[in-house]
Amino acid sequence: MFAFSSTIYLAKATLILAGSFRIRISKKNINEFIKKFEQHMNVYFSLSARVDYATAIAVSLIRLKNGHPLQASDEDIQFWHDLVAYHKGMDIDLSDLETALGAPLPPLEYYMIIFMSFLGSFTYINRERMNMRVLYNGKFQRIRLTLTEDLLAIVEDRITDTLALKVTLLDYLARFLFIEKANLILDVDYFSNKFAPDTVDRQEILAVLKRYEGLPDYQFVRSNREVIATYVHNLFSVGLSTEAYTSALHIKIISKQGFIWEEYLKIQIRRYYSEDAILFSDELNPSEHWAQHDLIISDSSIPNITDVEVLVWHMPPTKRDFAALDEIVNSRFENKR
Repeated sequence: MFAFSSTIYLAKATLILAGSFRIRISKKNINEFIKKFEQHMNVYFSLSARVDYATAIAVSLIRLKNGHPLQASDEDIQFWHDLVAYHKGMDIDLSDLETALGAPLPPLEYYMIIFMSFLGSFTYINRERMNMRVLYNGKFQRIRLTLTEDLLAIVEDRITDTLALKVTLLDYLARFLFIEKANLILDVDYFSNKFAPDTVDRQEILAVLKRYEGLPDYQFVRSNREVIATYVHNLFSVGLSTEAYTSALHIKIISKQGFIWEEYLKIQIRRYYSEDAILFSDELNPSEHWAQHDLIISDSSIPNITDVEVLVWHMPPTKRDFAALDEIVNSRFENKR
């Protein structure tokens, strides 16, 4: 925790030093590293989140160039190494950062750059990575997972799939376990008006947080209760507002005959199913979020390029084709009752 707090303070100091000594760090090199980080870790930074992360990396490299390396015990360094290794972060190409720095990047500095990614926001682009984060918290950060699951109990009977909410909340709470005080986290929003629909009782969230704040290992909750409650309230409200979209069956249409035939199949399906039941996915392997299709319909056999079921239809579709789809739709909504 000391190292993360020190990093934030050093960040402010080195911004001033950077202005005095006019040290320049290549934005291109940092951006190339972030691209490799995204690809390796199966995550995606929005443009604004990318700028924040790139700035944090640049500040760290400037601090290092100014002769202020991070200090930590051998025990802490080994612990951080194990965490990065668990997340398969040891194999990321560092050449871009080392080019920007003009020297080899010390392991401790690299670990810190990896950890700083969790102080901002990014999107996981597959469920495997999200499940890995949950397993990590169950193994190494049980206190974080326990609190998250108690908070999710407030809305879990109203949201079909809570995995994305769970991982988002786990990563958010990680900021406080690293830094402890909200005023050291640079992107906490205290003042903006919130436009999320008020579909969750904020008092329920506060009640859960109050139960934890007096327990050992949860001191960060007492110091940041209102900030955490506001974030969770907005996160859950947004999650509930998108439930109608996520609960529909998402189908990706693939035709070996091309786009026109894919649109034809969509029209045929829409004759029988409204958007409340079925939505069509445009991307098969999206790069900015996890795949959202639950089913693939194709007019020919295709390889197992995803882990979802594939229905092979005739062209034009037959009654038997629609009967197979109807069975899937009915089963999906039966399970939601």
